[in-house]
Amino acid sequence: MKILFTTVFTLLSLFIYSQNQEFAKGKVFSDINRNGKIDTNEKGIANILVSNQKDVVITDINGDYTIPVDNQTIIFITKPSDYSVPLDCNNVPQFYYIHQPDGSPDVEYEGIKPTGILPEFINFPLYKTDKKDAFSVLVFADVQVADQNELEYFREDVISNVLNNNHHVDFGLSLGDLVHDNVALFQDYKKSMALLGIPHYSVQGNHDVNYDAEEIYSSETFKKHFGPNYYSFDYGNVHFICLDNIERYCTKKSNTEWWNCYRGNIGHKQFLWLKNDLQHVPDNRLIVISQHIPFQELLNITDGRETVENQNELFELLKERENILILAGHRHTLQHCYFNKPDGWFGNKELHQIVCSSVSGSWWSGPKDENGIPLATQIDGVPNGYFIIEFQDNTYVHTYFQAGNSANQIRIESPKGVGEENGSRKIIVNVFNGNKYSNVIAAIDNSKTIDLSNEIMKDPYIDNQFQTYKKEYKSWISPSKSTQIWSGDIYSIEKGFHILKVTVIDEFDRKNNFFSVFEIK
Repeated sequence: MKILFTTVFTLLSLFIYSQNQEFAKGKVFSDINRNGKIDTNEKGIANILVSNQKDVVITDINGDYTIPVDNQTIIFITKPSDYSVPLDCNNVPQFYYIHQPDGSPDVEYEGIKPTGILPEFINFPLYKTDKKDAFSVLVFADVQVADQNELEYFREDVISNVLNNNHHVDFGLSLGDLVHDNVALFQDYKKSMALLGIPHYSVQGNHDVNYDAEEIYSSETFKKHFGPNYYSFDYGNVHFICLDNIERYCTKKSNTEWWNCYRGNIGHKQFLWLKNDLQHVPDNRLIVISQHIPFQELLNITDGRETVENQNELFELLKERENILILAGHRHTLQHCYFNKPDGWFGNKELHQIVCSSVSGSWWSGPKDENGIPLATQIDGVPNGYFIIEFQDNTYVHTYFQAGNSANQIRIESPKGVGEENGSRKIIVNVFNGNKYSNVIAAIDNSKTIDLSNEIMKDPYIDNQFQTYKKEYKSWISPSKSTQIWSGDIYSIEKGFHILKVTVIDEFDRKNNFFSVFEIK
């Protein structure tokens, strides 16, 4: 009797829940004339992923879907490889619908306006395109503009540089901290990005939030301008996953250091979505995870702002995958990380993470160049810049480009200038995009080559810059140790002029030579 009562009670509870639960429904369709409406000659598209940021459903043979919603839901589709999505006037992809009947709570910066009752149908148009197995992506990290002056620096120093280089990229991807605490700048940031003439997807950073709102509403202004704070899309044979790994635990009113009240973490709901999303991704796909805070190689890191607290759970979820690339920003350094078992990664292949160079470098500060733009060299001595990543099927080639007009890929720190004839000295080189697969060789006056080795140390150039121009940098900035330094000892240099030649061969067998002239007195 007790079992019967329990069963009836459970069924009744499910019935009541289903009666109170709202469901969105609609169609994903091929919008042949691109007018955003389903015309008589336009058909639905089967097998498209639709999500409410937790559940993932697949459109049926007619392109129809049904999915549960609540009063704070973003419904989005995962763009398939052989289709494109509409863009707004600023080239922001339109692949989502925000259902928030009451809008955002009262926040300092404008959030989402009330969307009212759920529409009868929420339809998503797609434009048929050819699938591209080879394509390239422009990757920005930490543009982090704080005002209109810094927006102008961004346009002059970086947007112009990308256009001058004529990269022919297919879309852009920004890894968070689009702005610096002032989310009212999102609109002008979007207008600046639109100058590139390509679609651009965005990740939320710790400075892109509503500081006066509780965690659940801390992304309101970001969502208003860019849509879901986590989502996925396909391009070629690559599945792109954009995560929101910023978790806030205080508000502007409750803590005097409100800008630091965050930790790196993937919330429970987002983690459920990620599991559901990955179930539909073929094993042979390359998965590119884009996030703001990087995964941490050193497992004893205690500062929650420098690592993703539940990264091991993500590693467990991903470990059966063979092809993964992690892209992150946040640190204002450039670093290549390779995770293996000692780092908590138990996949069959090492896991590669690129901590991408920041566009803002040292937060748009430092001595200014001839155009009045701060040099903004990063705290690891790497110039501010960006990445171009070229994809071919499920492989990739990454290239770093520094901002401004220089195409240099290294900086020779020592020897240079004039030195004294007194025993040993060191060759020190910052290889901007070097990693453990880089081969760095030096020779003086075509003599015997010297193999340089990677050394973690402060970059002498940026250390000197901070000492000389301390007042030109923002108060919280100081040089950090760099992972990009290669060094080697040299002895017994004769008096006179000498030529130092440094050769860098990267993991893709691309070879570059760099020279420096110095004198020994």
